[in-house]
Amino acid sequence: MTNQILEAIETDVGTLYGRDTIFLVETSLQCYPTTLTLKGFINLRLKDSELNYTLTFRQILALSMLELDSWDKTAPKVWYENPSCFVEVKNSEWIASLGGKISTKHHKHYIVATYDDVFQIICESMHLKLEL
Repeated sequence: MTNQILEAIETDVGTLYGRDTIFLVETSLQCYPTTLTLKGFINLRLKDSELNYTLTFRQILALSMLELDSWDKTAPKVWYENPSCFVEVKNSEWIASLGGKISTKHHKHYIVATYDDVFQIICESMHLKLEL
């Protein structure tokens, strides 16, 4: 077992915290090359506003989506030590357990917890675009 560390992703509006921060409106999954796109809005509680986002993961080799209540029952213990809802998993047990084309040098493990669903993605790259 590895010593997994969840590292919050810093966005242009800071670290995203809480269940009611990331709302998902649309998803799209493209194959060859495998790309997942999440679109929706971020609830900026301190500014009493919303910010649209497009979150794109490219060159995906593993993908998981669970409804939030099911995630709460299966999440790694380290998840509860980090309140951010958008993280990179360092020393990922999932990456370490998979073979094939997945490598610790070229792939990253991300977790995105939206209001209703939690996505885990192992991919080569991630891009977050924020817009008013």
